[in-house]
Amino acid sequence: MRLTDLPRVAELDLDTDEIVAAGLAQLSFFERRLADCERCVNGALCSKHSPRKGQIPASKNGKLVMLPCGKFEEAMTRKLLQLSGLRKRFWDCTLENYLPETREQKAAVKKIQNFVHSLPGERGLLISGPVGTGKTHLAALLSGRA
Repeated sequence: MRLTDLPRVAELDLDTDEIVAAGLAQLSFFERRLADCERCVNGALCSKHSPRKGQIPASKNGKLVMLPCGKFEEAMTRKLLQLSGLRKRFWDCTLENYLPETREQKAAVKKIQNFVHSLPGERGLLISGPVGTGKTHLAALLSGRA
């Protein structure tokens, strides 16, 4: 097997030393991984038992690196949201699509932003208020999308 037999790895533009150090067995693994990534639409093709699950081979300054796969991260976030019991209409909540109307809602957004910027912390956050004020939206956006 030659590097020309690994077209996706060849496109990574790796240094010669990096290619030699990786060896053909490792490069062959990366070629299969890149082929899976090319076909993948929702992160589901990552092997359940792979130590590099959720990562995609890439080149950075001629070195072979593994970068987080956005498709896999999105799929895992969706799966966690499904398991949370949160209704689907709240899955895409963000600060950008929250439209505060009242002074209290605007103050709540500021508090949420301050809370997010202070993470990780020892303190929790309690969101309270009457029905229809945006509590669930604000709590949902804290699920990793803030």
